Amino acid sequence: MAQRRRSAFTLVELMVATAVLGVILVYVFGTMVTTQKKAIALTDTVDTQQAARQIADLIERDIRHTAMMIDDAAAFCGLDRTDAPDSLYVTDWEVITLGDDLDASLAATVTGATDLPSSASYFLVDRLMLELKTPSGSFDTDGDGTMDSDFSTAGQVILADANNPERGTACGTITGVLPPNQLRFDLEAGGLAALGTGSDTPRIIAVPAIRYQVDGGQTLSRGAYPLAENIEDLQFAWFIDDDEDNSIDAGEYRGDGAGGLYTAQGIDCSRLREIRMNVVLRTEDTEPGTSTGNPIATENRSVTPTQDGFRRRVYTSVVRLRNLGRRAEL
Repeated sequence: MAQRRRSAFTLVELMVATAVLGVILVYVFGTMVTTQKKAIALTDTVDTQQAARQIADLIERDIRHTAMMIDDAAAFCGLDRTDAPDSLYVTDWEVITLGDDLDASLAATVTGATDLPSSASYFLVDRLMLELKTPSGSFDTDGDGTMDSDFSTAGQVILADANNPERGTACGTITGVLPPNQLRFDLEAGGLAALGTGSDTPRIIAVPAIRYQVDGGQTLSRGAYPLAENIEDLQFAWFIDDDEDNSIDAGEYRGDGAGGLYTAQGIDCSRLREIRMNVVLRTEDTEPGTSTGNPIATENRSVTPTQDGFRRRVYTSVVRLRNLGRRAEL
């Protein structure tokens, strides 16, 4: 009987097949990893876009509400930078109790001051409580269970001359609230210009404020609280209607790169008509397989082009102010 011929793979054939299979697997897994990273990068970009809208909505709301039941002179303050993110101060409308606070102006008057108390780190006000009735939006500064102030430690303050708004504003962070009527503070921006000829008797006022600011770690804060991360830049441009003709003339936009810098000192807040806001967000991680992606310059910000692989999104919005230029004098 003839023997049945047996067939099998040789060692060389097995080695070749294994090598080919290895190459295929490396390619497949490499493609899967790249696809997964791309998907993560896309999700990161979408999250960045959604965050931009949410952040902008909050800032827009605060800008629209600024100066509600507050003298126009103290409507806003800020710091315009060309080499770093801008800072913006607006009045804190959340401390006002609608329906209870019926005073024409809820600002606290700095006692006996005709200028900023530049020689001391504190000043006295005629009242710490701006509400006339129920202080639902206030703070318990001494821990006794009673709300005793609309100003809070680590909160912000805007100071202005209510009778001479052309002197501008000053703003800073409150370092201490000492009932019945003392505020300690660190001045961060602005100042009050010298009184001009024919000026009215000064009335320096202080109002609680909210500050938007980006720190060196790309964290955006609202007041004393972190709001969002991966915020690469925050830039503002301010339309000050100098001739009050309700139209934008040359040089009336400050901080836009064409007109001059915005400086809080010496600018009349009551003539502010709109603020243009630019929020630049960066993805948390770089996008795999690419080194493109540069910092984005908006308004008067100067940046150095550096391809770093991050995706960026810019949200730009023009916000008209509800409480300035549309009401009778207080």
